[in-house]
Amino acid sequence: MKGLYDRITGAFLKLALIVALTAWVLDALFGGTATLLGLQEALTPQIEGMEQPLSSRFLFFAVVELVVVAALWGPLNRLTETAERYDAPEREISVVGLLLLPVRWVLGLVYSLIATALLLFLVLQPTLVPLRIDGHSWVRRVQNLVDGTTTLHLVDIVLGAGWGVVAEPIAPIETVEPDTYFADLDAESIPLIDRWDTQLLEAADGDRELAAQTKAFMWVESGGRQYAVSATGCAGLMQFCASTAERRPFRSVFGAGQVAPCGCRDCGIPVSVQVAMETDPEAAQTYDAIFPCNLADARFIPERSIKAGVLYLQELSDKVGGSLPLMYVGYNSGPLVAVAVHKALGKPEGATIEDIRPHLATAMKPYYGSKSEGRARGLLNVHLPKLEAAYQRFR
Repeated sequence: MKGLYDRITGAFLKLALIVALTAWVLDALFGGTATLLGLQEALTPQIEGMEQPLSSRFLFFAVVELVVVAALWGPLNRLTETAERYDAPEREISVVGLLLLPVRWVLGLVYSLIATALLLFLVLQPTLVPLRIDGHSWVRRVQNLVDGTTTLHLVDIVLGAGWGVVAEPIAPIETVEPDTYFADLDAESIPLIDRWDTQLLEAADGDRELAAQTKAFMWVESGGRQYAVSATGCAGLMQFCASTAERRPFRSVFGAGQVAPCGCRDCGIPVSVQVAMETDPEAAQTYDAIFPCNLADARFIPERSIKAGVLYLQELSDKVGGSLPLMYVGYNSGPLVAVAVHKALGKPEGATIEDIRPHLATAMKPYYGSKSEGRARGLLNVHLPKLEAAYQRFR
């Protein structure tokens, strides 16, 4: 029975590995070339009509990978058969052979466990896609595997394992006085978030409108706290979740292997610790051992978080006609939700909160199910008005 299991697992693993490794090579060869020649947009147009639209990049990668699989499948099978014949026990078992049987059994078991774990990671992608068995989740898994996202994520995990051991906690760039920590939008100054004005303008290449939009997003997401962590493990000034920080183009901003999922189910942090992290220059060292996330995570580096945030806002603005509320919907709940609402509205420029209100819960339904109504209400009645108020203050 184990032999049959190994054969089935091995076949699926070979297929997944060929696809994953080919995607990695394609990403390295063509990703850099596209960036250099300014052809990113040519590889990213969305082909609509599916629950999860397909990109030209995905289709190109898929065709190449099918050709590679067809070319390598036969030779790999013959190689496997040769190895199995070499490994097969002889009919006459010697004393040495009997002594080696337990070793061979243990090695076979280790192989089965490693092959199973690797196959489950490549197929289920538990740290990239929520562990749900539905059509949308499976489409995402296939796209991740084919376009190289899964491979890059695996590389990041391997690199991150070593980096996390040797890296030092990110030091605070600039602390604030404790009595200014709770300043709100009505205050004359808000040191907690105003301290990032220079970095915001630099990341926006001097575009004050984009800098004001990014600052408004920062206000809603983190309030300007360098070490902010959400209950779901999103971290830093712009609250990037690990899976988002590891995808293009943000991976190049944060660095390969320098982002790690927070090891907590509910990443709540006591208010006293939150205040200390922003007001005490030594707090990062003091609370490193008990902090729910690795304080060496690149998401806690203000310049990188802000730069990635600016890139994300620009990406979202292009998708939803420059509508600030829709940009935030995409930032908070996923670009596909924002694009669905924009499409339902007829793709106008500058859609308002009231424009999107009738469509938001419906657009969320494929991704959030029964939680859609509550999530939509939270965005429409709390987050988006807060964003608008912050934008008016900071522009």
